[in-house]
Amino acid sequence: MALEPKRHCPRPGHKAYLGRRCPECERVRNQARGNSNSRGYDSEWKRFRVVFLRKNPVCCVDSCSEPATDVDHVRPLSEGGAKLDENNLRAMCHPHHSQRTGRDQVKNQKTNRK
Repeated sequence: MALEPKRHCPRPGHKAYLGRRCPECERVRNQARGNSNSRGYDSEWKRFRVVFLRKNPVCCVDSCSEPATDVDHVRPLSEGGAKLDENNLRAMCHPHHSQRTGRDQVKNQKTNRK
């Protein structure tokens, strides 16, 4: 079994690491991100999410029949999307939701740089 070599963080004083980010950069990112409550996902959302997933138990992606575990906002809250509007939500399995979120984040980064 081959071991992956450690990567070096480009920031001065940060240590070599394994994984996506160095531990110091990950800690700073998580502090800035906040917890789910501070991002707007309160107890009302958590109850609504459970009901929505009961009504929509299968991933909405064509040709995917995996159980839905995540609820995706079609129009993100940051862009004025309604948090508790079923027309703005879709049920997804975790891998598809992660893919979608990754694509959206890349698109937003490109938009913000212009």
